[in-house]
Amino acid sequence: MKKTICLISVLFCSQLFVNAQSSIDFNDYQPLKCKGTIPEDFKTELSKLVEQAKKGENQTGKTDKKQEVEFAELSNYQLNNILFSGKVLYGDILTEYVNKVADVVLKNEPELRQKVRFYVLKNTDLNAYSTQRGIIFVSIGLLAQIENEAQLAFILCHEVVHFRNNHNLESYKKRQELSSNNNSMNVYNRLSSILNYSKEHELEADREGLDLFLKTPYSTNELNNLFDVMLYSYLPFDEIPFDTLYFNAGTKYVLPGKYFLKGVSDITAEEDVSDSMSSHPNIKRRREAIRNILLTKNNSSGSSFILSREEFEVVQHAARCELAIVYLQNSVYEEAFYCGYLLEKTYGKNLFTEKIICSSLYAMSKQKTNEDENSTKRYYRRENTFSDDKKEWEKIEGESQAVYYFIEKITAKELNILAARKMLECYHLYRDDFFALRLNSLIKSLVNVFELEKSLFLKEPVLSSDTTVRQLNQADTARENIKLSKIDKIKKNKAEKTDRSDGDKNGEYYRYAFSGYYGDSIWKSQFIRSGEAKEKRETISSSPGYRKYAKAKEKIISKYGEGLNLDKFIMLNPFYSSYIQRYYYYDSYRIKNPELTPLEEIRIEQELLGYFMQYAKKLELEVDIIGVNQQTEISTDQFNDYQQLVNWFSERIALGNVGAYTYNGQFIEKYVNQYGYIGFCYVINVNKRLEMVFMLFNLETGQTTFIYGKELKKGKPDSVYTRMMIYDILHQIKQSPDRINKLKRKYDIQD
Repeated sequence: MKKTICLISVLFCSQLFVNAQSSIDFNDYQPLKCKGTIPEDFKTELSKLVEQAKKGENQTGKTDKKQEVEFAELSNYQLNNILFSGKVLYGDILTEYVNKVADVVLKNEPELRQKVRFYVLKNTDLNAYSTQRGIIFVSIGLLAQIENEAQLAFILCHEVVHFRNNHNLESYKKRQELSSNNNSMNVYNRLSSILNYSKEHELEADREGLDLFLKTPYSTNELNNLFDVMLYSYLPFDEIPFDTLYFNAGTKYVLPGKYFLKGVSDITAEEDVSDSMSSHPNIKRRREAIRNILLTKNNSSGSSFILSREEFEVVQHAARCELAIVYLQNSVYEEAFYCGYLLEKTYGKNLFTEKIICSSLYAMSKQKTNEDENSTKRYYRRENTFSDDKKEWEKIEGESQAVYYFIEKITAKELNILAARKMLECYHLYRDDFFALRLNSLIKSLVNVFELEKSLFLKEPVLSSDTTVRQLNQADTARENIKLSKIDKIKKNKAEKTDRSDGDKNGEYYRYAFSGYYGDSIWKSQFIRSGEAKEKRETISSSPGYRKYAKAKEKIISKYGEGLNLDKFIMLNPFYSSYIQRYYYYDSYRIKNPELTPLEEIRIEQELLGYFMQYAKKLELEVDIIGVNQQTEISTDQFNDYQQLVNWFSERIALGNVGAYTYNGQFIEKYVNQYGYIGFCYVINVNKRLEMVFMLFNLETGQTTFIYGKELKKGKPDSVYTRMMIYDILHQIKQSPDRINKLKRKYDIQD
């Protein structure tokens, strides 16, 4: 009877899932939003959590209550920052799936199941971690990489043990003990002891997590491969060679072979690496520990899927889509491009994959152009790839290295042309303004930065049949390779190298980029408009009165500030922190001021918020401030709106000083129409020095509208000088540009 009820329950949940998945349109995938009633975890203020810790029972039965309260304040402060980071999901298809697997895992532990809550975190790493409050996060990177439901179940068992055994609190106490003044150990030995203690917890979570796992209906046969998934988790979710003919499409626009690697670097991941300076044991130790236990206890007769394989595959697909979006938000554009490429090769080309690929090309072309103009260079972080003496592409392993090499070698001009061509193709295919806006932006760069004219580009003849046959043969090889799993591809490619096409050696191949669209009205008109606008700017800037005007304008702004003439904008919650500057020989670094408690930090941020609201009201300026200040009353709809704005802002900041359209801009039309602009202010103390920076961005275009930065040798965040700076910021945003307009009339300068 119990088995029948369980089967009915599983079938019912599967039917609910079928209904839920029908709402996901993978052809035009939209970022997941939270659903349902917002959990109390998001609405509980830090002060209440600290009070609860003070009143609660001592969790270890010892006399270290003070440490537990300190830990509650610090850990819950960090947790609240994560919950309001714009990266946490609840009630969505991913979180619901994780919770259903957790229900299976903890079916025989109902009391423990009530204590833990699972949320999905938009993080690209393969990771899951628990908190002292019982909140367990599972990353989209993990859901994108694991191979089946049983692997997820074991990871959840592992994290539940961390929570059940108070590992977070115990680790904090150990760090405090080793960091105390009474401890005579040197710094290296202290760090080593802390890391060893952490490794003991990890092995304990593996052992006891396996005990929990063995009580479930899942098979242990999947655990060995789980450690392989972990070992290669620093690589993308699949290994598919980057097709050198991908952008050619049977035309004479053929990218030169010099931009493509003849063969990618070997994958060097080793499971028996030194873990002396790591918080986790190496893969070999963990794998062997589990294997030894399974020699006496095993459940190989279990299943890889209890819910359903179909449900897992839809969740995995959604997680991989989210992964591409997060890479864009984090400005890791090569990874975003390759992720879009993998999605296209695995699931098929559609509007979403094209948007990801086009957004990546667009952002990389903008940044590469900016690098050429300003001699700046961005960096890329991927685990296990740090090496200062190597070029960026040399740090990458696996098939995605070809993408990094390609972006490194292609010039800014050629990349801009390539991105514009791709954007034009997609616009004609989907008729979506997403592509038209970016096409216009790219053509402006071609005209204004690279000084190219429409007449540079040529029409072309049709390519020979031999070229078409070669393209089809390479496509067939790529399709065959897709059928292998990621791990199988890695092992296969260890023993063989893939040849690359030499392509067209003509240095001006890009002149054929738009030949198929030579008479296209959009492409043609944008070149004409950009050229006319450039000519007009040059005429104005060369006029006799322009230099006098520019000099007089600079003096007015220096004396009176900007005159933006805005009536309203939306603003993220102000940020405050305090640091201590330390020096080591000729280098300096900052550490967080230990005297600033999380509660004090929040109090100061609330004061700053109050100053903004007070002076905005005085200046009759409408400023809506969103964030943690809304915590106790926030609804799911408000939280989703907040997350979309935070994600837009994060993506815009990651772009640096390049003004460009963001991928997330397509989802904030509501705020574009209502406010138009978004602001953010951060205030920090470094020793006694006070720094304040305020930034205002155009929500529609991503352009920087206003930056305010001032520094005081001595200052406090609640001083009169801080309030004066906040008033000055808002006054410049509100005031009319009458003085500048008067200058324009005086020197006959037209907009």
